[in-house]
Amino acid sequence: MPLDVMIEAAVCFYSHSSTCCKPHMRAILRRIPRVTRGKSTLETFEHFYRDLEALRKARTKDNKVDFLHLFQLFSNREASDKPDKIFALLGLPCDDEKPIEAKYGYDIQYLNRKVSQNLLTRKRAHFAVWYRDTFSRHELSYRGRASTNISSTPSWVKDFRYTPDRSSQLMEANRNEIRRLYVAAVERQSSVGVVNTAVLFMAAIHVDIIASSTHECTSLNEEGIKKYVSLECAMLIQYGDRKDCTYKGDGEDVRNAFRRTIIGNRLASQFPHPSIVQPSTEDLGQLNMSVFFPKTETDPNIRDRLLSEVKTHIYKKKFFQTNMGYIGFGPPDMCNGDEV
Repeated sequence: MPLDVMIEAAVCFYSHSSTCCKPHMRAILRRIPRVTRGKSTLETFEHFYRDLEALRKARTKDNKVDFLHLFQLFSNREASDKPDKIFALLGLPCDDEKPIEAKYGYDIQYLNRKVSQNLLTRKRAHFAVWYRDTFSRHELSYRGRASTNISSTPSWVKDFRYTPDRSSQLMEANRNEIRRLYVAAVERQSSVGVVNTAVLFMAAIHVDIIASSTHECTSLNEEGIKKYVSLECAMLIQYGDRKDCTYKGDGEDVRNAFRRTIIGNRLASQFPHPSIVQPSTEDLGQLNMSVFFPKTETDPNIRDRLLSEVKTHIYKKKFFQTNMGYIGFGPPDMCNGDEV
C-alpha cells in the first residue's frame, strides 16, 4: 500500500473516530474480544498518522517506504505497556507471510523474542527514529555488515537486537505515570512531609514555563562565578526594568530574591521548613560583601561558607526566568518552553 494512501486512511480514522463516528467506534470496541479490546491496535493507528506524515516529509522522493515494516518497527519500540507492546503486532505478517500465532497464553518474553526475530531476519532496512524533536533516518543491517554509529541516537537503535525486559517496561510505565501526575498537579498546593525515618513524600506543583535562560556556569573559581552572575544573570533579569517588581506577593525587591536564589532558596516560602534554605538578612549582606565585592575584608570562614553554597547551587547549571517572573537555577540541558 502506498504510504500516502496509508496516511490519508489514518487521518480519516483519527478524525471520524473522535467526532461523527464515535458511536460506531464504541460499537466496534464492544465487539472486539475482551482480552485486548483492540486497544493497542486502534490507539496506535489513531496517533500513528503524525509519525507517518513526518516520515513522508523526511524521506526522499525516490525512496519507497514499506509501511508494514515501519509499523512493526515503531510498534515494537514505542509501546511500554505489557500487553500493548505485543498485541498490536499479533497477526502481522513477516517476510515469509506467516503471522505470529495469536495465543494470549504465551509468555511476554517469548513474544518479544518472536517479534524481534522476525524483524532481525530482514537483510536491510531504513529505520526512522524520533529523537529530540527531529526525525533521522539510519540504514541498519542486522547481520553484522553495517551498523549505525551516531552518538545522538538512543542505545537500542545502535543495537537493534535489544528487547526491553519486564523491568524496563515497568520503569517506563512508572515514568509516564509520574509525568501524568506532575502535569495534573498544576492547581495543587505543594507539600513536603516525613512518613517515617526512611520515607519522605512530596507533592509536586507546576510553577511556570521557562521564558529565557543563560548559558551554564562553567567556572568554579570566585572570579568566574562573579563574572557569570554579573554578566549572564544580571543581563537576563534586567534590574532596571524590574526595580519596582516584587517577588510574587512577598513585598520584596527582585534583587533580594535573586540573592536568595544564589544560595539555594529557589522560591520564597510562607512557612518555615528545615529543608528549605532561608538565608537571613545578615547572610544576604555577607553575600554581597564577600562574593560580589571581594576587596573588602571579611571573615574567611563566612566567605568560604558562602562561596561553597554558591558553587553548589549554580555550578554546571543555567539561570532562568519564567513567564511570570520566577527566577532560579536549573539543569544545563534546560531550554525555553520547559516546565518548572
